[in-house]
Amino acid sequence: MTLPLVRDPVYLQLNKALRELIRSGQILLGERFWTEREIGLRFGVSRATANKALSNLVAEGILEFRKGLGTFVRGRPLDYDLQSLVSFTEKARAAGKKPTTQLLRFETLAVRAADRAVMERLQAPAEGSVYYMERLRLADDLPVIFERR
Repeated sequence: MTLPLVRDPVYLQLNKALRELIRSGQILLGERFWTEREIGLRFGVSRATANKALSNLVAEGILEFRKGLGTFVRGRPLDYDLQSLVSFTEKARAAGKKPTTQLLRFETLAVRAADRAVMERLQAPAEGSVYYMERLRLADDLPVIFERR
């Protein structure tokens, strides 16, 4: 299989093709991925180009290198922007992961006992109360976010 001629560098074209193979399920999650040599033969690229594409996919979290064993498919990374108002649950599901939450702590605090800077930002009345909670957000049972609210 050779790649069609486009203006993008070959390694970027190769990244796109390899991502699509994983996304389509042709290469399964947890499965050992091809070597540089195998990629070079399948796609008609040099080992250096295959190495650069593999390195990019490892950096993106799609592949995982295990010393002495090879490269394995991790799946699509969970790309979660903490500044975004997008739901963690929706984001995890969109990445093909099962979202769960563990409530670690929940209590009612008097405003005077809470963090002063936070209470000022919330403009909370001095004699009021607020809820405080800590929770762990997980994707496929792996911790992703620790929240204090």
